[in-house]
Amino acid sequence: MKTSKNISSIFIITAIFTIILALFALVFAAVERFFPSASMSLKNDLLFIGLEKELTTYTPSKSCTAYSLSELIADERTECNNSLVIISQKHPIGDDLDFSSVTEYKNSGVLFDTCAHDGYQKLSSYIQERFGKKLYVMSAYRDEKEQSDLYAEQGSDTAQRPGESEHQSGLALDVYVSGFAGASFLKTDVGKYVNSFCHQYGFIIRYPDGAKDITGIDFEPWHIRYVGAPHADIISLNSITLEEYTSSLSLNEYYSYGNYIICKVSPTDTVLAPESYESLVISPDNCGNYILTFFLGNN
Repeated sequence: MKTSKNISSIFIITAIFTIILALFALVFAAVERFFPSASMSLKNDLLFIGLEKELTTYTPSKSCTAYSLSELIADERTECNNSLVIISQKHPIGDDLDFSSVTEYKNSGVLFDTCAHDGYQKLSSYIQERFGKKLYVMSAYRDEKEQSDLYAEQGSDTAQRPGESEHQSGLALDVYVSGFAGASFLKTDVGKYVNSFCHQYGFIIRYPDGAKDITGIDFEPWHIRYVGAPHADIISLNSITLEEYTSSLSLNEYYSYGNYIICKVSPTDTVLAPESYESLVISPDNCGNYILTFFLGNN
């Protein structure tokens, strides 16, 4: 008799569990259909459970070497780029920013910063392989004249003033698939993938849903921005904006994230570099400081 009761209990528990899963699937499908951006947020929360998200404070050891910023810039292991530059109405492009690293991508006629080429190639190749679709770039780099013409044509409702658009940096890409550009991009499997996983390729959704009070711009699921590793992971996994991330880094504070050491310094600060590191990326933040990203290697 006990065996029969146990079997019945198992059947009942299994049935209840199956019903709960079915109800969850129905709710998720409804959210995905009518509120795609909320669906992305929920899906990301579920996917990123257990993944490393937080920076931890790092205390340089006595074996660290003190360098000036100019000495590190001159080091052969250093790449200088604009990957963490903030460009917005509050932080317009200044005379000290140099965008000469903008080059053509694979003879396509599309121009954007060289530092983003490798990440975009990997992203577009994977999309072609997995979904059998081509990822297109509708808009990438614009010089000041092009941005001025666009602003004069479209006005402030859809275009940024010259000097306030990320497209002038060559770090921003407006992407789409055939037949689905702009807001409709998020309705596609490719759009959903890009919004959930572009951080794996060094990109972020620059203007996320619900962050207009911070970025000044409405949700743009088609606008990806290169920030590089590991910053794209940190920003995306914590559902924050580039502004929130860079402002969270304290001057002369050192942080650890995986195999990276990150610090923000002023131009005159002394930097305590790890005893041995494989490479270093130095980027201005367009707020008067520089963010340094030391890669310690894969060991």
